[in-house]
Amino acid sequence: MKLSIRLTRMGIAVAVLVWLALCAASWFNSSRLANQEALEAWTYAKNWLASPTPRVPRNWQQWQLDDQPAEAQPHQASPMLGPLLSSLLPPASLKLNQDGHRLALTLDNSPLQASLQWQWLAYLVLLVVGINIALWQGRWLRRQLAEQSLTLNRHLDSLQEAEELPDTLTLEEFNGTLAAIGEARAKLLRQASEQQKLVRALSLQVLTDPLTGLPNRRAFNDQLTKALEAQLPTGLVLIRATPLKSINDDDGYSAGDDYLKGLAEILKRQHKGKSQIRAFRLSGSDFLVMVPQAELAMLSQLAQHLMAELMSLRTQSHEQMPAYLGAVLVRQGQVGAALAQADNALSLAMAQGQPGWHLDTGQGQHKEMEQRSQQQWREHLQYLLSDQGLTLMAQPVQGINRNQVHYTEILARCYDKDGRLLPTASVMAMAERLGLIQQLDKLVMEKTLKELLGKPLGQSLYAINLNALTVQDPHFVVWLERRLIAHPELARHLVFEVPEAGLVRQIGASQRFIELIHKMACRITIERFGTGLGAIRFFKALKPDFVKVDAALSRAIDQDADGQYYLRILVDIAHRLGVKVLAENVENAEERMTLTELRLDGLQGYYLARPVLFGPSALTMNT
Repeated sequence: MKLSIRLTRMGIAVAVLVWLALCAASWFNSSRLANQEALEAWTYAKNWLASPTPRVPRNWQQWQLDDQPAEAQPHQASPMLGPLLSSLLPPASLKLNQDGHRLALTLDNSPLQASLQWQWLAYLVLLVVGINIALWQGRWLRRQLAEQSLTLNRHLDSLQEAEELPDTLTLEEFNGTLAAIGEARAKLLRQASEQQKLVRALSLQVLTDPLTGLPNRRAFNDQLTKALEAQLPTGLVLIRATPLKSINDDDGYSAGDDYLKGLAEILKRQHKGKSQIRAFRLSGSDFLVMVPQAELAMLSQLAQHLMAELMSLRTQSHEQMPAYLGAVLVRQGQVGAALAQADNALSLAMAQGQPGWHLDTGQGQHKEMEQRSQQQWREHLQYLLSDQGLTLMAQPVQGINRNQVHYTEILARCYDKDGRLLPTASVMAMAERLGLIQQLDKLVMEKTLKELLGKPLGQSLYAINLNALTVQDPHFVVWLERRLIAHPELARHLVFEVPEAGLVRQIGASQRFIELIHKMACRITIERFGTGLGAIRFFKALKPDFVKVDAALSRAIDQDADGQYYLRILVDIAHRLGVKVLAENVENAEERMTLTELRLDGLQGYYLARPVLFGPSALTMNT
């Protein structure tokens, strides 16, 4: 069909071109003759004026001499020159001076116009005939192709249904049909092969991250959707390259790309042998490892192993933690919900600092809380910020001598509208993620100051926990300074606890905050201290009053000889710099005894004193 249309169009085009060529040839030929006759007329006029006895030329329509009256001048039609010129120009006027005589003549070319019009009309008739021939040829060719197609389809149907071919089909026709079938089949196979190659190339391009070579977010969505639809338990490990922005800012985007490529290579190494673990790059700084059902038993070990390998990137990241991991186990639901659950686990890992990863198996006591959606968490936080559902508790940090209390730590307990306790770590992590952590820290501080105002505090100290993002926010620092200036009588009784992992991310901002705290006569504690390899070098830079070692260091310390050696060195350096060392989560007598022997300055934990409601009774803890 397409071939016949092309041939028809080609025939019409050829006819039009031939018609245009004939018309052009006629026009140019007439022009040549007209110019020749005009030249002859001009020459004849000159000779006529020069003649002593001029006579009227036979091919002039009108002529005039200046010494004869107009009415005496004869007129005569031109049989040849006028019609020729009329095909190209309107009647022409010629003027000539010769021996004092001026001759003016006009040539009328109208008779040739009729002849030329008939000539062009004949060409137009030829054009119409040519177009009709082309149209007829196209229709004839379409009929022939349609008949051949019907014959071929009948033969194919006969072959497919194992019917006998018509008796009228000759051997030559049969061979021709088979040849046509073979050519059509070969062409279809070539086209199918080319399309398959194109589809594979496009799929690879669409489903692959160009920088790292890992499958992208689209590929992950496809894989996880299939697993969830089949209700196959699947492990997800979400990795966030938190130092990426600082690397880009400090060392340039090329260094940031190298950092991401190094992280991707670590993830690719997890797919070894027959392992079905798959790594993906979800966005700029987010990666994800998908663990199939057969390898879920190793999910916790995988998270630890990944974290250990990622530590090799610490020289590039210039930070203690080159990345954070959040691992979850999902069994059903939607892709978005599964990612939200993994993001919650990642937020908890970032809030905890060391060891840099958190595993949520969905089996803990706060399973329902940790799996709530982001919108639900926002509603919980707005409820807390309305000064509802937030209760303050107090727990002392005792000295080695139980009669001494270094300070009382103020702890926040959060409840939802139904009165159910929300996990504090999850609340803080989600507040940080949703950008509400500064408001929550302000609320805790306001409630604490309100409780302390007007009370006889003596020499007692009270510690308020602040998030690292809060203390590094210049707007919060200004707000805090104004609050402390407004209540100078309380400032010297306040201690601020900030996690080490957050402080070391921005040393400059952290130093400015600590300088302000000391200027206002407050004190500073770096909590969750000591798990990073560079922890000791921050003593001199940050100049804290207290350091509270991470619970991972004090837990079962009585059975950990290496841990005791490390703590002994840490305590010795801290004391040389005038910094007191505290330990939290002390749960039994053995731990307390070992920590006392290691010369720590203060201990905190359920074994020593449980948290109580922050009120008049709590104010007597330091006395």
